[in-house]
Amino acid sequence: MADSTLHNSPDDAPRILLLSGYDAASHKRWRNQITGMLGDYHWQTLALPPRFFRWRIRGNPLSWLNEPAL
Repeated sequence: MADSTLHNSPDDAPRILLLSGYDAASHKRWRNQITGMLGDYHWQTLALPPRFFRWRIRGNPLSWLNEPAL
């Protein structure tokens, strides 16, 4: 299922939900860099493991259908 991560920031910071539908090494590196560089925001990340690439292209929305963060 989805890996949900919260990043620390002030309570009044703007909120950003980052969806990573195929969290391979390069995508994870990009995700970590952007959340680190923009630390003034309250980030929540939902990430799916890097498998079944062809299915993920079409089926990502179904993976998050019952996700409470959405």
